[in-house]
Amino acid sequence: MSEINTRLNRLNTVNTGNTGNTRNKKGKNANSISNKAQNTIKQINSKKLVNNFVEKYNNTSKPVENNNNGKFLISENMATIVLGIIAFSFIAIGVYLYYKSGDNIKRGKTYLGEDLLSYQPLFKMEVDKIEPCIERCEKDTLCTGISYNKDELQCLGTSKGRLRDDEPNQIAWIKNIKKKTELKQLTLIGFTKSSKIIQPKDIPKPKLPHQFIYSFYLYLNDFYENQGVWRHIFHKGNDMVKLNTPNWEDIAKEIPDQSVGVWLAPFHNNIRISLTTLQNLNRDTKVYQHANKQEYLSIDQTQSMPNVFLTDVPSGPKKDTNRASQRTNDARTDYQKNLEYVDITNIPVKKLTHLTISVNETIMEIYLNSKLHKVVELQGYPEFNSGSMSILHPTSIDADILDLKFIPGSLKYPEIKKLYDNKNELTQKYV
Repeated sequence: MSEINTRLNRLNTVNTGNTGNTRNKKGKNANSISNKAQNTIKQINSKKLVNNFVEKYNNTSKPVENNNNGKFLISENMATIVLGIIAFSFIAIGVYLYYKSGDNIKRGKTYLGEDLLSYQPLFKMEVDKIEPCIERCEKDTLCTGISYNKDELQCLGTSKGRLRDDEPNQIAWIKNIKKKTELKQLTLIGFTKSSKIIQPKDIPKPKLPHQFIYSFYLYLNDFYENQGVWRHIFHKGNDMVKLNTPNWEDIAKEIPDQSVGVWLAPFHNNIRISLTTLQNLNRDTKVYQHANKQEYLSIDQTQSMPNVFLTDVPSGPKKDTNRASQRTNDARTDYQKNLEYVDITNIPVKKLTHLTISVNETIMEIYLNSKLHKVVELQGYPEFNSGSMSILHPTSIDADILDLKFIPGSLKYPEIKKLYDNKNELTQKYV
């Protein structure tokens, strides 16, 4: 009996252990299932969060109707389309302008003078491409077109030429010419940056010897070129000699005939415009109060250092000795030749400047960029000489001279202003 009880107790103990183990296994399984469920829930929540964020972002970038006011927000795609249209428009305009400018280029053709036997090119250049030659012609107001040889790399500028068929290696370019005005004018120089001489036969005499006009553009490249002496721009009169002097008296002595003369001052960016006149010494004359008279004192005069000064004083130790003083001679008529002048101050560097010099009897008017800048009452009557015109010769400035015109008569202000009409076109070549 006791043995049977012992076996029953052992069996109960075994069953109790198995039951505990089963319960432990069930608990572990339940815990693992719970953890998996939580991880799954977390993953679902994360995906929802991301999806919600993406959906919210897409909603802000897509056109959503606003039920309140009926307006639409601009979408990202719409902005891209608009930017693409704008970019395409700019490209189309650029292509149009390119081909429009290319319309002037004629391949397999030349543009030379109307009479080939007597043809002389306006200029000749050795360049490896046609663009520098076109730029040179655009600056020259006398140039109407060019011919370029691709094999010889040679360019010829022409004034009043004719288009002809030629070899495939030849290229012609023709400038767009604006309608000419009724203004009577003669272009002496279209463009130059080097020395030139114009013969008297190429400059017509004015109908009245006391009425004529000069007009030109000046682009001063380097103010310091030949600094310290009077620098030549152009003059009509005596043959030019090399003068390296800061004293205007030396210029007046060596070149007394100037109708007109244009000079750059030795130490300032001032331009002096000179004109030879004949003065009747029998009549009373008033002393001219000249503005900005520039004088140079050498070391011998100052006993220390050279001195440059500007003065308006018509008398005293700094008197302008080139001016006629008051004289009266009732006994006889006597004429004296004087070189009168006026200064235009502060001419800009690296900027295209237009000057017009209008001489009408005893009045000389200076126009700066088409605006009346100075009016000078001359002491005598202007003398228009029969000499040649020297340009940038020999001690000169580093500058470009463009569209130098001569009008053998007088003009009213609206006609003078027309001389300045091509300013914007020429200025673009220097930008």
